[in-house]
Amino acid sequence: VAVLLTIGTSCTAWSDEPQNLIDVGLAKREITPTKPLRLSGYGSRSEVMSGIRDPIFVRALAIGTGAQRCVMVSVEGIAVTSSQTQRLSAALRETHGLDRARLVLCSTHSHTAPHPPDGLTNLFRTPVTESQQQDLEAYADFVHAESLLCIDQAIASQRPGSLSVGTEKA
Repeated sequence: VAVLLTIGTSCTAWSDEPQNLIDVGLAKREITPTKPLRLSGYGSRSEVMSGIRDPIFVRALAIGTGAQRCVMVSVEGIAVTSSQTQRLSAALRETHGLDRARLVLCSTHSHTAPHPPDGLTNLFRTPVTESQQQDLEAYADFVHAESLLCIDQAIASQRPGSLSVGTEKA
């Protein structure tokens, strides 16, 4: 399934009929770690990362306005934990009056991103050290803050657009 997003004042690229417009906004923020962290994805990993090949990001899509607004957030990581979702939901309730039912939070399921400090606790053969755990918790705080900023930017960038969904077989 593919989702096509068209933002702008003229959303009639495929027909001359009027489109049903809805406010949409997008944002993206980099969340690449600034210090070596333990990466997730493989049980045999026991050391922190040795370098960075590609940056990682959090992305947000805001659709609608007011009490009808929905926010979709994608974090480049192995998983999204319940505590991450609850924490982000609580913050969005305070800052934007957004109900939990109007938040979608997902991960890209990357095996080369930092390990969540409160999830997948049985993954590693060699347990996370106390120092590694503290670094992962600090990184989780950073990702939370960047996710909130990303959502704020997506909401601030909203303008009329249309959403379409289509399917195709290859």
